[in-house]
Amino acid sequence: MTRGGRPVAVVATLALGLLTRLAPLGWSPYPATLDGFEYARRAGSALALGRLPLGQLRADSIASTLLVSTAAEVTATAPVRLVQPLYALAGGATVLLRFVFARRLGRAWGWTPSRIHTAGVLAALAVAVEGLYVRRTGVPDDDALTLLLIPLTVLVAHRLTRTGRLRWAVPLAALLFVVPLTHTFSTLVLALALAALLAVRLLEPGERGGTLPAGALVVGFWGYAAAYYEWAERLGLTVPYVGRVASHPGLFVAWVVLVVALALWFRRWSTPAQRLAVLAPLALFFAVVAANARVTVFPGTARTPRLLLLLVAPLSVAALLGAWGSPLLAGRRSAATVLLALLAAPIAQVLFSLTASLTPEFWATAMRAQTHLHVPVLVLAAGVVAGRVAGAGRPRIALARYAGPALAVALVVSVAATLPVAYVDLDTGAHPSTTTAAEFAGSGFAATHVDGPWTSSHTLHRVGGFYFGGNATYRSTVTWLRGDGGPTPDCPVLSERSWTTTGAHLFPAAPATISQNAYDRWQAERHLVYAASGRDPLALTIPRNASGSCR
Repeated sequence: MTRGGRPVAVVATLALGLLTRLAPLGWSPYPATLDGFEYARRAGSALALGRLPLGQLRADSIASTLLVSTAAEVTATAPVRLVQPLYALAGGATVLLRFVFARRLGRAWGWTPSRIHTAGVLAALAVAVEGLYVRRTGVPDDDALTLLLIPLTVLVAHRLTRTGRLRWAVPLAALLFVVPLTHTFSTLVLALALAALLAVRLLEPGERGGTLPAGALVVGFWGYAAAYYEWAERLGLTVPYVGRVASHPGLFVAWVVLVVALALWFRRWSTPAQRLAVLAPLALFFAVVAANARVTVFPGTARTPRLLLLLVAPLSVAALLGAWGSPLLAGRRSAATVLLALLAAPIAQVLFSLTASLTPEFWATAMRAQTHLHVPVLVLAAGVVAGRVAGAGRPRIALARYAGPALAVALVVSVAATLPVAYVDLDTGAHPSTTTAAEFAGSGFAATHVDGPWTSSHTLHRVGGFYFGGNATYRSTVTWLRGDGGPTPDCPVLSERSWTTTGAHLFPAAPATISQNAYDRWQAERHLVYAASGRDPLALTIPRNASGSCR
């Protein structure tokens, strides 16, 4: 890559990352996650009240409420239409950060400028189009913020320990203050990453003048987070995720101690052992996802659709390349230490989640944790490929000159092949995975005009309940469609034609379907109150002899 073309490549990659994350707006202007409607409602309440709506908040929703409400006020845009592009832009910024991390790793190892830049562009390109990562950073989800905040925090903490300059303590303290207000689970990941960082840093030779103040801030962070969540719980605010650790404290501590110990010993191992140590947990997660396509690994959850399994499978190429590049973490270099800490923390969370309990809650925790693995793994994979493309001299064998370009193509194609995962429903494989204008309007009509309870799928009941404040449920739909012997709901039902094909979303359980003929007969037996056509026709019906009870 020529020197003049390098800035163009960086800008083009960043633009691609923004485009993939803004793509859901092509289907709908509304949030592509159900949490996004909660964010919008809280922000709207904050603007109306002129203060934080404490009665609606979770312990980790303060940052999102302030962010969305402030942006809505500045841009004079309704929060429900602003939240999707706002979080997509925040997620797009993580693409640039991965470029920076790859460059720092290359400089630490003394790579050539060409290899450094190639690794940076490849790492940024990988996270720009990798489906699972785009899915988490391209929608209204607090991970879109914390996947930016956590690497920055660990990087700043390392700078403090390495340089001893107290000026780094100010941004570190600010970041440590913000993360618990942003996302509870990410707070746990950050706490583990910082613990691994300090443990590894204490064994590194050289300047350690900043280890004591950094350690004090990290210990203070653990105490601050614990005290804050305890205080929030006493106030009646929901504190998610913490209860999952509290229910298995011994197991959690055991995994943390084991993973941190492995991180400490990692640099003393042979190269094959290092590669195996990184490959094993990655292979375990792929095995669990694959096994879940045949049997329900976590009872009460949906099986992995075969389409989704096919879309995720190419990511194994990047995982193999990342594991092959794991010896890059063994050097006593700044970027290697940071990436090692960022790798150890989510591995500990994934292993804890897979061994604690086979419940939907821990399956969701494992899915969130694996997203944080994409950062170090893809940076390592990019470093390996860049070494073949731009790091070696003239090969002795003529065919060897094509190895680098072939690896680069394999990495880019394998991650790009997963991009559709960002836009499909994980339980059905259907697309687009967003709330359409018809669904938003139908949920609003039901919430506004139905006097009493009404039922629908998990998706529509949350839109109607979270954003419009309707008296919505989906338990009656579960009892009816899953064949549990229950009658058809004796109350208003907001239904969609897709219930006869891909099925009604009944998260965390698997979706359930009803035959086309049975659906048509059922509708014919009821009064039609509201209907909307489009990609997925929607209808609000009521029973002819309604009791008003959603049994």
